[in-house]
Amino acid sequence: MSSLFKKGLLLSVLAYIAHLPAAKAQPAAIQALHAAFEVLPDTATEPTSGKRLVHIKVTTTGAVAAALSPTVEVVVLPTSTAVAGIDYNWLAMPTVSFATGSTTTTNFLLEILADKIEDSPEFLHLGLVLKPGTLNKASCNCDVTLGANYKLTIKETDEDMPLAALSVGLGTALNVIDKATTGVNVYFDVMAFQLRLAENIPWGGYFRAYQQQGTSSFEEVALSRFQEADLTMPTYTQIGPVRGDSVRVARTYQRSTPKAPTVRSTGAALSIGRNVFHHESPTTRVHVNINGHLEWVRREVSVDYEQVALSKDSIYISLRSLNSPPRLPSGRYQFTDTYLGLDFPILYQFKLGGNSLGFRVVPGAGLAITSLGGLYRQTYYTNVYATVTEFNHGITLGFDTKNVPNIASKNLGFTVFVIKMFNVSKIGDLFKFAEK
Repeated sequence: MSSLFKKGLLLSVLAYIAHLPAAKAQPAAIQALHAAFEVLPDTATEPTSGKRLVHIKVTTTGAVAAALSPTVEVVVLPTSTAVAGIDYNWLAMPTVSFATGSTTTTNFLLEILADKIEDSPEFLHLGLVLKPGTLNKASCNCDVTLGANYKLTIKETDEDMPLAALSVGLGTALNVIDKATTGVNVYFDVMAFQLRLAENIPWGGYFRAYQQQGTSSFEEVALSRFQEADLTMPTYTQIGPVRGDSVRVARTYQRSTPKAPTVRSTGAALSIGRNVFHHESPTTRVHVNINGHLEWVRREVSVDYEQVALSKDSIYISLRSLNSPPRLPSGRYQFTDTYLGLDFPILYQFKLGGNSLGFRVVPGAGLAITSLGGLYRQTYYTNVYATVTEFNHGITLGFDTKNVPNIASKNLGFTVFVIKMFNVSKIGDLFKFAEK
């Protein structure tokens, strides 16, 4: 092939290639960016005073250069009923960007304020919006998506779940052993109960002053005669003239069955210690303490018998026997107790519908010093004090039992009571209202 032909062929190929269309440039991949609220509590309760912090968290997914990053704002939607400055405040302007990492969570603090106004719950509706002018499509090929709105319900001060309750209870003790009662059967209880002084102070306890009436069974030597199953004793009625130092009488034998002694106790107890477990939520509260316990009790024991006539006859007896008949050992006896030991107060409160229920259980044990029978004795004791309270109306059902081995065969006192509990702070509010 001639060189002239080869040269012409090469020129033709080059001309063809020169007329081919240029390859199109491939577009840059679209950067997906997403912002959304984290799963958050849907309720917050107004504090009784001051402020309460709520954490609002926004998670961003995707990352671009800081100079190109769009900005997303947290905004209050028009459907909100909560008012800024009255019901809530932001501590910082809530905005997020996509320049800090592929997945980032930003935490914003919202202050819930005590507005001192009794009203229905307020609603704070929050949404996410793209801040105008921060997304430049020419420089950032981004696709920004935003998550669902967030609704926070701000409830009134949670007065039906008081952590520190100074209360007065007035009601009746229920005699569970013998239906008969002695005197006015009133149960009175004053208690200051706060197992944790503050979030950063894990110490607390309670003080209790009370008067109660219950029934018991004793083995103490000085009162052992009360526990005899039956006493058969005669009574005499003169039916004839006196002859020398004797007289004719009608004799009646009676069987005397002892009733369960009634114990009326007046006492005061102080318990102080460390809070070892606590859990707080809008619907539940749990506290557990280990406390030192000191208690002083003054007891009054009343004993009586039920008598049944068995037989009758007539005999001569001495005038001395007629004037000094046998008597049943009934009456009233007083003694005091001191208890020093450990107790373990447990508080459990929870919401049930529109109501709130609370359980207090205080088991304990330690050293007992008792003067029963006029003799001071040292032994150990165990006790349980427990209540269940319906807070909307303050109705409380409870029991208080104390067992002292070698002193009482069953219980030194067992009392079941029903009381109406009054919150002292609410009573104070009534006086303030009366002054207006």
